[in-house]
Amino acid sequence: MTNNQLTDEKIKRRINEIEDRRSASRDFWGGDYEYPENIELMALRELQERRKAAEPVGGDELDHLIWGLERYGLYPRQLAALKELRERRKDATEPVADVVPWSSPNEERTCDIRWRRFDVAPGPLFRASPDPEVLDTTTTSKR
Repeated sequence: MTNNQLTDEKIKRRINEIEDRRSASRDFWGGDYEYPENIELMALRELQERRKAAEPVGGDELDHLIWGLERYGLYPRQLAALKELRERRKDATEPVADVVPWSSPNEERTCDIRWRRFDVAPGPLFRASPDPEVLDTTTTSKR
């Protein structure tokens, strides 16, 4: 059984093949004419663009978008939303506490928590933030 998945690498390779053939043909015939692969080439480029649009915006790209909006003073609401997104991502990646070794002859515990931030709200501590819907179904009783 063969893998018929159209990967990004296969798309790039096919686009390069078509463009190379068109370039060689132009050089040989000394002009441009309607190529049968034009529709395929347009479809492959459209697929590439759609796949790029489906990917999340990276950190550098987000900084570049914020910089552009700040520079030209455009779209203040979008600028505020992008800045908030950047802050949320930063908060999500930075640890709020460290678990450190602990020993005491009077206690059984072997570790302690040292807070890095003090704006953490009281509540259960998770390794990663749970999905709000999951949290609601597990912490609320259904009586």
